[in-house]
Amino acid sequence: PQNPKTPQKSYIQLFITMKCLFFGSDLISTITLKAFIRAERNTKQFVPIQIICPPNVKPRTPLAEFHNLVDMENLPITRLFTKTEDKNELWDKIAEDISREKFDIGIIASFGHMIPNRVIDSFNL
Repeated sequence: PQNPKTPQKSYIQLFITMKCLFFGSDLISTITLKAFIRAERNTKQFVPIQIICPPNVKPRTPLAEFHNLVDMENLPITRLFTKTEDKNELWDKIAEDISREKFDIGIIASFGHMIPNRVIDSFNL
């Protein structure tokens, strides 16, 4: 058991020191992102987070709800997948962006796409 006098660090306190890239696309992603936003507000700490998600093509879907949350919170979207883009080229660009922007960690919450190792290996941690 932990000593009750020892302060516990919350996840949000851990993440405020990191630049995070959030991969999400559905209801689980929305719930997870809302939890980060709520924790951020409760602690009054800013978590530098950016979003990667597929484009929203249908209204009233879990993906549309995720996009609405991202828009409402004014979170930057770094990449959107489209059907016309070459997936390999896009993953290469994302890996380059991660290295260039010096993202520390990726948070994956029900993303729905296989993320290549070259992207995962691009993060600082």
